[in-house]
Amino acid sequence: MLSTLLMLHLSIALPQIAMRPAHPSVQAVATAYLGEHYVWGDIGEAGFDCSSFVQAVFRQAGIALPRSSREQAQSGTQVALADVRPGDLMFFTSQVGGQRITHVGLALRNNRMIHAARGHHGVVISRWDSPYFLRRWMTSRRFAAAMPHAPWPLTARVH
Repeated sequence: MLSTLLMLHLSIALPQIAMRPAHPSVQAVATAYLGEHYVWGDIGEAGFDCSSFVQAVFRQAGIALPRSSREQAQSGTQVALADVRPGDLMFFTSQVGGQRITHVGLALRNNRMIHAARGHHGVVISRWDSPYFLRRWMTSRRFAAAMPHAPWPLTARVH
């Protein structure tokens, strides 16, 4: 009887502990930057480039990332495209068939990502499952502490 009560108590108490985030949601931090300017090579003083954007977002969530997208693509755990989840980083090349990583975005729900995009309005949300990005996708990486704890805003602009 006592063991049954203890098990019942633990089964109720454990989910509450597990739901407490260890780090702020990278998605929530990232969406606060929607509309920020794109500035190649900048680290957030006047704007961001793609890799400084995800580096700054992860830093605020307590996760250190390297500065360049190519170095970031060597960090974390590799994830297949079919297994991408919110919080994963997605890496792309600028040319179809290219071999060099030139862009990074942060996966959100519903096949979307937030990224600092050159030629757009800075930090935007785009569909990573669009033909443009699918043909240029190279790899994705997961950082365990970056998994979502809160959904991204539904009011965000999608390009």
